[in-house]
Amino acid sequence: MAGLYSWWHEPESGDDEGWHLTATILTRASAGDQLFMDAVSEASLPISERLREYAVRPLRGDGPELILPA
Repeated sequence: MAGLYSWWHEPESGDDEGWHLTATILTRASAGDQLFMDAVSEASLPISERLREYAVRPLRGDGPELILPA
């Protein structure tokens, strides 16, 4: 299992507002440590219940247009 994340800031927001976390979890079949995987999965439930999903545009470039609604 691996995770990728990025914090990004809305350009028009104040310094302490407008921050967003984008995250993904990459998984594959467990190879022998199923108890550990089950414990991690169980521990993540309270966090996962607060996550929200947003449609995004294809990732091309590196600019403020990446945060526009899809």
